[in-house]
Amino acid sequence: MSSDITYVRTMKINYGKKMGDLQFAKFANDLQKKGITIRPHFGSKPTYGFNEKTETKKTYQIVMDDKVVFETKYITDRDAAYDAFSPFLTLETCDAQIEKTSKDWTEVEGSVIEIDFDLEGEQYKWYDHEINYQNGQSMTIRLANSNTGVILKFTTTWNPDGIQRKKTIEEVMVNQVLNDMAKIQGTIEGRLKLKKYGYDVENASIDCHFDAKTESRSECAPDIINRVKEAKKAHS
Repeated sequence: MSSDITYVRTMKINYGKKMGDLQFAKFANDLQKKGITIRPHFGSKPTYGFNEKTETKKTYQIVMDDKVVFETKYITDRDAAYDAFSPFLTLETCDAQIEKTSKDWTEVEGSVIEIDFDLEGEQYKWYDHEINYQNGQSMTIRLANSNTGVILKFTTTWNPDGIQRKKTIEEVMVNQVLNDMAKIQGTIEGRLKLKKYGYDVENASIDCHFDAKTESRSECAPDIINRVKEAKKAHS
């Protein structure tokens, strides 16, 4: 019989400053080349980079003698002009679509992380894109360019059979996901510390804690944070 308690470990890493939107778009492109895509919950996976895009705009026209003599993006303005002059001239109305193609950096969508390299867990490619493990744990990852900084967040959830001791919770919820966390964090930080982005990843602010549905909370022991750091070095 499963317990009614769900254990959650949250590890939030703040790298200290918000990127400009253009810089973050370039950063997302660099990450995607390394197998990490920032994406929304729904829809197709974005393709980042300096891409061609086509915008379609609708315009409202008045035509006289097969020539456009009036054009606006507002149908009410077109109709008002037509009503004013049609009693005196032979006019027609026409709705047109104009396509404009240009190239620009694709803007970042969402904060969900989709992984395209091998993991010890298996990522479910839908909504939260959680990574599932054999012991029943799951882990979700978020990467957000917020006003308080570029924030990487790992949330690990475990629904064991029965109430668990604090030491058991910490060991199980750290060990199973440790290598995947380190690989993902190391890949992201490897891009952040590039000269063109200039982040000091070694001095990031880390908030790590355990919660239960009973609303109790315990802080991550310092050695847990250090173990994640050491494992990350192997993937940097």
